[in-house]
Amino acid sequence: MAKKKKDKVVYVDDNRTIADMSHVDRNGYREKSAPKKKVDNSYASKKDTFFTAMRMMVKPMLFVLIVLTASFLLMYLWASCAG
Repeated sequence: MAKKKKDKVVYVDDNRTIADMSHVDRNGYREKSAPKKKVDNSYASKKDTFFTAMRMMVKPMLFVLIVLTASFLLMYLWASCAG
């Protein structure tokens, strides 16, 4: 009885990952001929990233603060009327 050959798995970059995976071989190692990208670690890029993240968190933060304030006031009024 002959062994059945396994189908070869072909990985295709479908742009669903955060990192560019086009230069990674099958074993997960970077190909030697792959160009390395220069990372921008300037103060301006870090500042922009920080303030963009803060802007994204303003609405959820306000929602949570309003819910907590309303629940605290309702519990305070309930406790003061029950006493």
